[in-house]
Amino acid sequence: MTESTYVMANNMPSSIAGLEGWDQMEASLGKTIIERRTKARYPVKLTVRYRTIGRSNSVNGVGQTLNMSSGGLLVSAEHEIAAGLRLEVNVEWPLLLNGTVPLQLVANGKVVRGGGSEFAIAFAQYQFRTMGKVLKASGVFDSDPLDQLAKRAV
Repeated sequence: MTESTYVMANNMPSSIAGLEGWDQMEASLGKTIIERRTKARYPVKLTVRYRTIGRSNSVNGVGQTLNMSSGGLLVSAEHEIAAGLRLEVNVEWPLLLNGTVPLQLVANGKVVRGGGSEFAIAFAQYQFRTMGKVLKASGVFDSDPLDQLAKRAV
């Protein structure tokens, strides 16, 4: 375990769809926090579909990410998910491939914390996939990811 002092900017952008809670994160000036995670977590709210891998305790559901990192997700779920289960999760990604093709993050891993309406999953592997449907182009091709986010939020 390492000790780190975190300083968060108070005015981080929050107009991006899914990042509304970013500016509400507490600044931890002058506080020492013992952080066990090796990956930074970001407060992102995206739709996630999950299902168990294997035959035991079959569960399918839809939830919302509460935060995420390159190592895992914290999900608000419609089911109580027990620690130790192996899941596949599909997260609707907020950016479009080439400005027109919806993407999803497909990952599998092990639930490391569960209980109530939330669970945390540590990724064993992940990849980005297209969602299979192509959106109609509006005639103007925006390469700016923030414009893509704004259009999907409408």
